[in-house]
Amino acid sequence: MRGVWAPDEARYSRVAYEMKEKQSFLIPYLNGEIYREKPPLFFDLAILISIFDKTVPHYSVKLVSLISSLAVIFLSILIAKKFGLRKIILVPLILIGTPKFLWQAQFGQIDMLLCAFVLLQFFIGISIIEKKDRSYIKLIILGFTSFLAIASKGPAGVLPVYIALIICLIFVKRPHLTLDFGGSILVALAFTAIWLYFSGLSAGFDYPKSLIFKQTFTRYLEPWHHYAPFYYYFQVVWADGFPFIFLFVPAIIQTFKERWLKEKQFLYTFILIVVYLLFFSASSGKRSVYILPIYPLIAIYLSFAIEKWMVCGFPKKYLAIFSSIIGLIPIISVPFLLKKINYIFSDEIVILLCGIISFIIGITIFLYYLLKKIEFYPQILTIFSLLLMFSALPTVHSLDNVKVPYDVVSSVKPFTKCGIKVGVFPNLLPSINYYLESNTEVFKNQDIESAKTFLTKGNLLLAKEKDAPKSIKSISTIIWQGAIGDDTYLLLASK
Repeated sequence: MRGVWAPDEARYSRVAYEMKEKQSFLIPYLNGEIYREKPPLFFDLAILISIFDKTVPHYSVKLVSLISSLAVIFLSILIAKKFGLRKIILVPLILIGTPKFLWQAQFGQIDMLLCAFVLLQFFIGISIIEKKDRSYIKLIILGFTSFLAIASKGPAGVLPVYIALIICLIFVKRPHLTLDFGGSILVALAFTAIWLYFSGLSAGFDYPKSLIFKQTFTRYLEPWHHYAPFYYYFQVVWADGFPFIFLFVPAIIQTFKERWLKEKQFLYTFILIVVYLLFFSASSGKRSVYILPIYPLIAIYLSFAIEKWMVCGFPKKYLAIFSSIIGLIPIISVPFLLKKINYIFSDEIVILLCGIISFIIGITIFLYYLLKKIEFYPQILTIFSLLLMFSALPTVHSLDNVKVPYDVVSSVKPFTKCGIKVGVFPNLLPSINYYLESNTEVFKNQDIESAKTFLTKGNLLLAKEKDAPKSIKSISTIIWQGAIGDDTYLLLASK
């Protein structure tokens, strides 16, 4: 099993550990201070998973994502089944064969949990729209689910869903239900207000203020990192959604040519996909993981499209384009991978074997598509096998040494066992905290004199090479040098 990867997995694991240690389940902590960037629900679930352990093991945050991914698959099946999909197996097959979904399912980030709550809100919302009689119980449950989404990662997991649901109401000519959804929003706000109030009583109101203003409105309207152009998400979906995103294109073309949007299974999912893309494209701060919920929606949409194609036939020109892409990309990628990213792999034979396997599978798919010898089921299974063998397993295994600071931790531990402290410059490294099982003193760029004093007292300083000033290097001896994530670090001791 791989280690805890920097930065997010290590950070979140350490936050959960400190919350558990302090018995603080409303307020997250990191490096001994209140962690103001995220709500507590994800960390609470990691603590719950580790209830029979004294610490928070490395698998806890990963299991939250894995369990959430299973919930996403289950909810996607429920939504598809609600609209009458007969070949239910298509939904999980497409999802599992989507690289972004597969990656996030094994990665300890909050986004898969949020994705599950987005799907749950959508499922309850369309159930309310489709049911002729008003159901106050469902409206309350919808509101509480929205609160859970807010307690996971803020209102970004709620607003696009409600916008999409209201647009759906307009299309199906039931606008009077808008007030009902307004009631669900009030329920969500009531639960949120109670949570924030008790959080403020517990550790002061700076934490809830930071969540409401800095981490919500400011982060969306005036973000301070992850800048990207408006069209960013329309670029990343091709790699993150490969290969099924290439089937989504002909599905959308046929949607407008044959008016599939008259059918609710296409209408509802299409609206939420578009709203989600536009909502997050409007913010200048972007990460590919922000639009994770569109992939189960695409899986649902494609499942219905594929079912139509299995009856009516797949358009020949789309078949030729899609088969060419699926067949040729693995072939082209072999020399590319050998030249461009072999530094990631400790053994080039691994990548060579994966390349050969993908080459054979790619050729097979290419020929079978053109000869039309197989149906959609084995095609999807074959594509999934290609992705699993060629992408997920060797990549995760090989990136472990890059993402986990094994070398520096093994160099530092003999010193910490003797009572020597470790500081970092100029930013916190949560993975160091996690693997050393302790907090570290952080020295900012303006704290150079304090860092020098810290060193001269016999302590160690882990400094980013490009940021370490000459005044610190001149009084230090390098006892370790290497990569932590994308940067080179120096472990310094006083001369």
